[in-house]
Amino acid sequence: PESFRILIPRIASSLIYDPRSKKGAVHVKEISPDYMDSTLVVTACSWILAEFIRYYHSSDSQKIVEIITELIEPKPLFVEKHGGKTFVTKKIDSKSEILVLLQSSPEGLSKTEIQDALEKYYTSQTIDRSLQQLEQKRHILEVHDKYIITQVGENQINAVLRSLI
Repeated sequence: PESFRILIPRIASSLIYDPRSKKGAVHVKEISPDYMDSTLVVTACSWILAEFIRYYHSSDSQKIVEIITELIEPKPLFVEKHGGKTFVTKKIDSKSEILVLLQSSPEGLSKTEIQDALEKYYTSQTIDRSLQQLEQKRHILEVHDKYIITQVGENQINAVLRSLI
């Protein structure tokens, strides 16, 4: 197929190989391009894998759509899911960790789901207080027993994450 003959080699060369090899090993400016380069490379690799799966799959089409969607969705920073359990992998304050969790869950999370993810690190009182403060600042909103992040909350957590990178 054309995507294998033309697109994948071009993407691999220009979006995976070139950003690192053509810039050299040392960056002379204070601003490191590592995060921006790695985002580009991971996205390109995800697309290539999704294209192989799309073309060569022999499974149920709905399952393949789910796999491809999972591959190409942006990956939230500092949130991982293992064995059905969600974790925040970067130590930040409780409010920021809640925002990171909600940012990675567009459908929202219940209070119980938030507590399950953070219970090893924060007491339920701290989580309750953080949820109340985030609601007061309009960073989150409770809709049908699920918390969702607002645009104000997105802006807040993006500023926090930029300072960590």
